Amino acid sequence: MATREAHKLGLCQNRLWNLAPVSERKHIDLPALMETAIKHLQLRHEDHDKCMAGFCRLTTLDSTNAEQLHKCQNAHIAKCVDVLNFEPELLNKSIHDNGRTVWTISRPFEVSQDKPYVAVSHVWSDGARIGIQKPGQVNKCLFDYMADVTKRLRQSHLAGYHLDSDGTSS
Repeated sequence: MATREAHKLGLCQNRLWNLAPVSERKHIDLPALMETAIKHLQLRHEDHDKCMAGFCRLTTLDSTNAEQLHKCQNAHIAKCVDVLNFEPELLNKSIHDNGRTVWTISRPFEVSQDKPYVAVSHVWSDGARIGIQKPGQVNKCLFDYMADVTKRLRQSHLAGYHLDSDGTSS
C-alpha cells in the first residue's frame, strides 16, 4: 500500500524503501515513513514512475551530461546563471602533497591545510556534481547554499566539493 501511495504522490519508491531498514520496525514503519516522506522534496524526482522499490533510475544516470544543481531562491521561476570559479590545480597540488581538499567559503577561494571545516556529503544523482560545467566551476547558488550551512555551523571552511582537473567531482 505504501509503495502504491508513494507512486501516486511522486515519491521515489527506491528512496522510500531504503529508509525502511533504518527504522525501528523496518518495513512495518512504511506507513509512518510515508507521512514524513511527503514533507521532504528530496524523495521526489522526475520520472519517479520508472522507479521500483529495488531500483531507482537515477542510479544509472550519466551525471557527466547533466546540469549542476541550482539552489536559487526563485529556482521555480528562473535558474541563476552565475558561476564561481575555483582553481582545480590548487586541489591537485594539495592532494599531490598529501594535503587536504578544504576550501575557504569567502574570496579569495584558497585551499586550507590547517583550519577546521564542515564536510558536505552530497549525492551526485541529486545534481551536486560538476556535470556539464567546466572544471572548477560551481553554480553560485549551490556554493552559497553550502557556504550558508557552513556559516550556521560557525565554520569558515568547506570540504566535499572536490573538483579534479579532469572534470570529475567528488
